[in-house]
Amino acid sequence: MTDQNLSAHSGVTTDSGRTSKPGAKPAASSWLAPLLAFVAGFVDTAGFVVLGGLFLAHVTGNFVVLGAQLQGRGGEDVVEKLSVLPIFVVGVALAWFLQRRFTSRAAFSLAVLETALLVGALGAAAVMERNAGGSAITRWVLITSGVLAMGVQAMLGRVGKLPMTTVMTGNVTQTTTEALGMIVEGKKSTEGLRAGVLLVGAFALGAACAGLGLRFGGAVSLLLPIAAMAAVCAIFAQERPG
Repeated sequence: MTDQNLSAHSGVTTDSGRTSKPGAKPAASSWLAPLLAFVAGFVDTAGFVVLGGLFLAHVTGNFVVLGAQLQGRGGEDVVEKLSVLPIFVVGVALAWFLQRRFTSRAAFSLAVLETALLVGALGAAAVMERNAGGSAITRWVLITSGVLAMGVQAMLGRVGKLPMTTVMTGNVTQTTTEALGMIVEGKKSTEGLRAGVLLVGAFALGAACAGLGLRFGGAVSLLLPIAAMAAVCAIFAQERPG
């Protein structure tokens, strides 16, 4: 495994495929990737629960669910599952254009946009909860807001040179190779392993908080990922314009 596969923030695979120099960001930036992973884990789980089996962050997972439905287990929400990937692409494209427009504060701008989209998702979820499922329009607002937010987050990872946070497969692979490097090859550094475990753990924590939050607090529990995004915005706000 080469140094090019490591992030200066965390030692795990980055969305951009590039590395940043140590010290390029404030110390608080070490919390960026875990905070975003927490958000993705929460949003993905909340979407799956509230929307009846729809992934908002791990969007390609919807094809697996759709495939199972085609086997004969019902397919009334086929349109929703097929629409998630295009909506995600729109979110990435929107973020791409935005970061070109606000070059000097690109990461901060994307973080603010994601936060606003999550606020929209919270509003839709609250309406659905209050009105026993809400209307089809409300459901689509929740789907669109949540998926767009995750698309923006994917692009935010590239702009901020952060690890992948919307899915964990690559990070689990990288963390496993770090552990094997220590055990088999005798590597001394544990930074990459610790960072990978923290990242995957933050995603899992987000998923657990979503399940428990929805069970005991309902839609208001979506304030948790919004609070995490507020912290992300605050961290990016401290950075000097590039």
